[in-house]
Amino acid sequence: MNRTHIAIAAMLAGALTAAPALAQTGTTPSSQGNPMQSSMSSKTGSAVSLSAVSNPATTIANAAVDDSTGQQVGQVQKVKTNSKGKPTAVEVSLTSGAKTVSIRASKLKFDQSSNLLKADMSYSQIQALPAVQNP
Repeated sequence: MNRTHIAIAAMLAGALTAAPALAQTGTTPSSQGNPMQSSMSSKTGSAVSLSAVSNPATTIANAAVDDSTGQQVGQVQKVKTNSKGKPTAVEVSLTSGAKTVSIRASKLKFDQSSNLLKADMSYSQIQALPAVQNP
C-alpha cells in the first residue's frame, strides 16, 4: 500500500508541475479563428477616421478610394477642411471618368500603409452622389 501512495503522489506532482507549462503554450479560442478573418482584420485594423489624420490635405491628397466592398471607385482630387484643419469632405474623381463627387469625411477611413481611403458606402451609393460643380 505504501508503494501505491508513493506512485500516486509522484504522478500528481508531475501533473501539477506540467500544468502551468501546458497552460502557457495552449491557444485560446480567440486566437483559433478563421485565418481569413484575422487577415482581413489586419487590413482594416490600421484604418483610421479622417479626423485622426494629421495634415489631411497633403497626407491623403493622392490616395485611391475604395467602396465598402473593396472595389476601387476613384482617386482623391481635393480635401476640404474646416478652420481647425480637420477634413469635412473629400472630392473624388470616379474611375468611370463620368464625374467628381464629394464624400463626407465621416464616411471615409484612411489606411496609411496602403494610401487608401475606404468609403462606408456601396459603389452605387457613391455613383448616385451629385457631381461637384467647379466655380
